[in-house]
Amino acid sequence: MRQAGVLAAAGLIAMKKMRLRLNKDHDLARKLAVGLKDVSGLKVDTIEPKTNMVYCLLDDGVMLSGEEIVEYMKDKGILVGMISNNYFRLVTHYQINADDIDRVVEAFRKILQ
Repeated sequence: MRQAGVLAAAGLIAMKKMRLRLNKDHDLARKLAVGLKDVSGLKVDTIEPKTNMVYCLLDDGVMLSGEEIVEYMKDKGILVGMISNNYFRLVTHYQINADDIDRVVEAFRKILQ
């Protein structure tokens, strides 16, 4: 039964505290999408994400694999979800701030130049 209590506690925190910062997460996702749209070699699904998730696609001309990009980003302390070999998901959350967004955009710009 105590496992249920741990899960319930996480749910209560999410409902009481984290929902109050959803707008900030969505604003950061928008900032990320806008920054990534100008990175050569990437196509962003939308610069107006409806959630805290940003999806982007590698251009056909990029010679790096998705795995290479994910590994490079991981070495920089940036976790990128790989949906397929050339399709990525990035998520903003309470541990992410505006400086982190700038760092992510710059890391993508650097590896794709």
